[in-house]
Amino acid sequence: MRRLLMLVALVLAGGLLALPIFAQETTPEVTPETTMEPTAEMTEIMPTPEGESETSGPMVPNIVRFRVAYFVPDGPPIDIYVDGELSDIQLLSYPAMTGWVEFPANTLNLSFVPQGGDMNAPLVGPITLMGENAFKTIVLVGSAANGTANAISFNENMANLTDGCARTTVLHAIEGGPVVDIVLSDGTMLAANLGFAGVGSLGGITSDVVTECSDVTGSFYALRCVTYSVTTMVTEIMPEATDEAMDATEEAAMPAVGISNTSSIGNCATQFDLPESNYSIQVNATGTSDALVTLNDIGLSPNSFNLIAIIGGADNPGVFAYALSSGDVSGILANQEAADEASMAEMTPEATIEANG
Repeated sequence: MRRLLMLVALVLAGGLLALPIFAQETTPEVTPETTMEPTAEMTEIMPTPEGESETSGPMVPNIVRFRVAYFVPDGPPIDIYVDGELSDIQLLSYPAMTGWVEFPANTLNLSFVPQGGDMNAPLVGPITLMGENAFKTIVLVGSAANGTANAISFNENMANLTDGCARTTVLHAIEGGPVVDIVLSDGTMLAANLGFAGVGSLGGITSDVVTECSDVTGSFYALRCVTYSVTTMVTEIMPEATDEAMDATEEAAMPAVGISNTSSIGNCATQFDLPESNYSIQVNATGTSDALVTLNDIGLSPNSFNLIAIIGGADNPGVFAYALSSGDVSGILANQEAADEASMAEMTPEATIEANG
């Protein structure tokens, strides 16, 4: 039987900022079409399997928690299939990022399919995510025309943010673009040697960030990434199905769910903490002052989590920025705390988990 246990897409409309900014622009503009509408669903915990005693221990599944960034510049609008079923994440158009989505599961299979297309002919996938209770960002990069569109992922660090500081993740999503340095207007090197995220930064990412934020938390992070490759397609058919089991047989033979493996590509993104303020940031080809993109007066709010992606093509680079306000972050962390507490409590077959926020 097909399972699709959607728990929550934590997207609070007032706290999302999606800003595609193209080279040399000085004033970001909000583009609401790159964000998702919030959803919240009640998800029933599966009852105790036959033959297991409810007294043998709590049945608390792992959580697969992810968000998707869509940075394939020539890619079509896509729908996301979860374990072979169309999810609520549809018509995701470049460039875009979803909110956080949670499923209680040990594994989850995602396919990124051109809108209205065949799920067995995805743009990317299927990829397999493990239920590790992490905050996983999945980034679609590469080119549809060249057949290089692929998914990479890394785990976001959501802990130990100093009060009043802003945590910012930066990644390079321009296939064929040069390795870059990210520099503040005062010359501070936020990150050096940041390569295209699809292959990782083989030379190693470094930073000169020293602030009251990073002094307290030691918070410059080079984020280790993996890429996905599909190894098999699985279609389960019951060999000895009876007439009474025909419905189960038909369901088992529905479109295949992929199984993928992962390969480490080293560090593909960087993350650092800065005091709340407005910043001017320049993206240069490494070792030069040649600006690919300049961002002026970028506001980083206190207690916020931000993502800045260098996107587009080598000839027309741009920037996509996304922020979660302090209120949204509190909701995410509260949801994590609730999940942690649930793992310590016994659940009956009728138990439910309600999305925070």
